[in-house]
Amino acid sequence: MAKTLVLILLSAGFTAVSAWALGALLFRALKVRLYRQEERLFALLTGFSLLSLLVFGLAVAHLAYRGVFAAVAASLTLAALWMRLDKTEAPAQAPAPGRYRMLFAAAYMAYALLYVVHAMKPEISPDGAGYHLGHVARYLRAHGMAPTPHDMYGMLSQGAEMLFLFAFAYGRHSAAALVHCVFLFVLPLLMLAYARRRGFPQAGAAGAILAFAAPVTGVSGTAAYNDVAAAAVIFGCFYLLEIWDETQQNRLLIPAGLLAGFAFAIKYTAFLCLPYALGGVAWRLRKRPAELARAGALVSLAAGLMTAPWLVRNAVYYQNPLAPFFNAWFPNPYQDAGYEQVYRRVMRTYHEIRNPAELPRQVLYRGDVVQGLVGPVFVLAPLALLAARRREGRRLLAAGLVFALPYTQNIGARFLIPALPFVSLGMGLALARAPGLLAALVVLHAVLSWPAVVGKYARPHAYRLDGFPVRAALRIEPEEAFLGRAPSYRRARAIDRVVPPGAAVFTFSGIADSYANRDILTGYYSVETRTVWEMFSAAALEGSRPAWLADFRFPARSLARVRVVETASHETNVLGIAEIYLWRQNALLPREAQWRVTAWPNPWQASMALDNSAVTRWNSQLPLRPGFFFELRFGSPRIVDRVALLLQPLSHASRPRLEGDTGDGGWEVLAESAALIEWGEPLELRRMVNEEMRRRGVFYVLAQSGDAIYADLDAKRRWWGAEVVWEEDGAKLYRFTEARR
Repeated sequence: MAKTLVLILLSAGFTAVSAWALGALLFRALKVRLYRQEERLFALLTGFSLLSLLVFGLAVAHLAYRGVFAAVAASLTLAALWMRLDKTEAPAQAPAPGRYRMLFAAAYMAYALLYVVHAMKPEISPDGAGYHLGHVARYLRAHGMAPTPHDMYGMLSQGAEMLFLFAFAYGRHSAAALVHCVFLFVLPLLMLAYARRRGFPQAGAAGAILAFAAPVTGVSGTAAYNDVAAAAVIFGCFYLLEIWDETQQNRLLIPAGLLAGFAFAIKYTAFLCLPYALGGVAWRLRKRPAELARAGALVSLAAGLMTAPWLVRNAVYYQNPLAPFFNAWFPNPYQDAGYEQVYRRVMRTYHEIRNPAELPRQVLYRGDVVQGLVGPVFVLAPLALLAARRREGRRLLAAGLVFALPYTQNIGARFLIPALPFVSLGMGLALARAPGLLAALVVLHAVLSWPAVVGKYARPHAYRLDGFPVRAALRIEPEEAFLGRAPSYRRARAIDRVVPPGAAVFTFSGIADSYANRDILTGYYSVETRTVWEMFSAAALEGSRPAWLADFRFPARSLARVRVVETASHETNVLGIAEIYLWRQNALLPREAQWRVTAWPNPWQASMALDNSAVTRWNSQLPLRPGFFFELRFGSPRIVDRVALLLQPLSHASRPRLEGDTGDGGWEVLAESAALIEWGEPLELRRMVNEEMRRRGVFYVLAQSGDAIYADLDAKRRWWGAEVVWEEDGAKLYRFTEARR
């Protein structure tokens, strides 16, 4: 128990100290004039960006070893001590008025204790224990950066995860969560320091607590997520730009640019930090073009240092610098533009929010659908508009609006966190002339945001902090006992016990990946895993099975190639072909090794329509548009008088025509349309899935009770060729052997 606690605290502590040392070295070299509190806070923030970049470099070089990380931490700590980086001649800021100083200190300390306890407890948050630390654990096993073409979340920028990796090497999951918690502690201190510089410390203290105590801020900031890290970095960039505007110290644009780029490196949705920084510089220097060019270059170069590594990594690994998004711009075999459209639609509704008028209730006090809540007092957020009476208020409101824009694309409450500091300070400014009312609002918010109170009004499944798990945090309650209450953890550990090293496991829905030392292939994460999911659906689910032939008949012709060309449009249907068959005089043409297929869109999966398996399929991925095609080349001419397509179910709106090439390189229409024939042949679809899974080298499948395939797989395991190797209530782990005929 004691050893675990020491490793957690030392790992998180040395990560923070190493980051601070790097940042302090930068600010000492820059020789900019700041207040003492600002120096320390900005040194930590910019140091985190530099440490993240350093760990990225070590990971790319495959030097992600515990010993290397320990050497880096020791070297930076010794350098900080030898160079006395903690010593500064910078003046201190004037303190806030006594009453507000006490109010801030009381609320900050109470919530800091709550947050430390939650960050130190064993990590089991859905995304933290899932893909955030799942990839961190994978990198540590591989001792470096490893491509994850089967996982869209591994394609995202991972600036925060690089910091988690540094801490995870020794302190594991809780150390990573504590590193994120450091950003949570820094954010209100930054807000207060900014307000003190600008002359409204009372409003700053109030706004800082409004943002700090918000339930969604606490639950995200104490897990191995990245939302609060992004918010702190964004606010830090804003703050540095404000100081630069006030003092015209151009060297401040270097750390501002680093933070603007680091925001993108942490989270794609924080990309607006860079255009905000460049826009702010451009506006303030709009009448001085020579100075604008120099200032813009400083910001751009510093930001590019942080963003370029992730763009280059994705371009090299996934043929798309912005993977897993913008696949229409950068087509690739790993993610497709069609599913991206579906994903974006889901993120804008979470399947349940059909009317935007439902969002305020969800975000303010319900929190179950949008995965979190900001607290009921933010019903007064429109009062922040009154802050526009001051110049500082207008800038805060403008920044808040900019950083709230990504919320239009993802309505999860966490995506409001980057805008929350600006809105909170705006509320504080708006009520600054009524100090008693402002103090009462802060106290009310602090009370309503305490976990025991949130449980009284939020929905039962709202994502929030629960209780005060000090026994789990101190490991008085053993980790295994605490984690064992979570089904996702038990299933991950079962995979480790049952599945041999090096084997992969397919799951239809996510588990706590970071606790399994096996490759987990999750159903919707990539083209590859969605293909497997569709195979199972085609074999077992009504409405997903191939059921119709599109039958083209025409006078016999000698053809070098044939192609199916789409003529219809549809918003959701795709052109999908499970198999293509060709006849001559009622004799099915045998497939030959020299036959080749191609298609557009999605040329990478064209061969699946020619693999003698009705459960695999080529599809256009994108919704139907005229001009989509599937083409088969024979190698040498063949006489053909009939072509039939076994259609994917979601192709009922398709209106393909058949074209042929007689050998002169030109296309002629063989049939304008096809007759639809019900496919009545008995297909051994489950056996086909079995064979395809084993061909892919995936012998293990985890099915959970919420999965659509769960009941069929369990009831007909003989036909699937699957044997249960582990089970608990609501989950079964199968091993695929040769299916019975």
